[in-house]
Amino acid sequence: MEVSLTVSAAGPGASLRVRNLLDGPTIPRILPNWTSERARRPPATDCREEDPSMLGQAGLRQVVRSGSIDLKAFHRVDDRRAFASIALDYAAVLAAAVTASWIHHASITLLSMVIIAGRQSALQGLVHSACHFSLFSRRKRNETLEFLFAYPILDSVSVYRRQHLEHHRDFELQTTDRFNYLLESLELSRRGWWARTWVVFLRPLSGHAGYRFLADAVATYRENRVAAVRLAVYWAALLAVLGFCGWLWQFFIYWIVPLVWLYPVFDIWAELSDHLGARGESRNQEGFFYSAFLKGHETYHAIHHLYPFVPYYRLRDLHDVLQKQGIAMENSRGPVDFLRIAYQSASERPLPRTNAESGAELIET
Repeated sequence: MEVSLTVSAAGPGASLRVRNLLDGPTIPRILPNWTSERARRPPATDCREEDPSMLGQAGLRQVVRSGSIDLKAFHRVDDRRAFASIALDYAAVLAAAVTASWIHHASITLLSMVIIAGRQSALQGLVHSACHFSLFSRRKRNETLEFLFAYPILDSVSVYRRQHLEHHRDFELQTTDRFNYLLESLELSRRGWWARTWVVFLRPLSGHAGYRFLADAVATYRENRVAAVRLAVYWAALLAVLGFCGWLWQFFIYWIVPLVWLYPVFDIWAELSDHLGARGESRNQEGFFYSAFLKGHETYHAIHHLYPFVPYYRLRDLHDVLQKQGIAMENSRGPVDFLRIAYQSASERPLPRTNAESGAELIET
């Protein structure tokens, strides 16, 4: 089945082809059960001043999918880049853990946990790429090699793919409930500076995000027994080897604690940077802050929504091509922009624009 989306707001007779996403879905990075929920209202106003060159998501799709861009080079998957990313992530984890153990100071240990949680977020970005079959060139490798990047963060490519499909489909079809995981599950509909500080920063860092992460993981794997068995076997073998080597305590401090404390917090913040208040409904991320902590390898999220099957290491080049064609998208470049995103809609929450209100018409062909 193919779906044709005609948007009158984009011009008379403008037609957009919505891809069948079953072969390469994507979802929010956030915790399993949160991603399956839907929204009732979109995020509020954008954090930047109005830019006349900034197109809405439907308008962007019309331009960039019109055939004016040759995507063959951007779709090429390089396995060497995938293995290099995995190796560098673990090298950073090992370096942070060894340095903290050697210095043996509380502040350095905390800093190492932050760095390691950032690399765990980067591994999750690789899970996201694998669920789109864009991490490895052979489709089966995206799942058979998941023990390298998914199992260590309690994730599964196949489970994530099934959950992630709904997110892209909802954004493609502009469903009115597509922001629920932000506004309802994460309670970003709560107004006021203090309420936003609580739900975005204080409560997640207090351990609430980690509790939800573990609870949702348990609920998810209860419904996916095969994936649960594979994950259990992996962790049993890993813990057995670590116990034999006498490294269980170090593993607990430098992997488990960041995984259940900071990694879920970074997931929430990454979701805010992806979609909350974005004029085109998705935004790109650039700079050290996002690469090191929140997004890892998976920046340029707005472009990813336009081209879900382009590997993460080619999104920047595609972004440059789009810019040369005069297509501007919202970019967040660091912690200051992130804070604007986090607080921008604390006092406003406009009603969503439905497909009918925007002049969109869904036609099955």
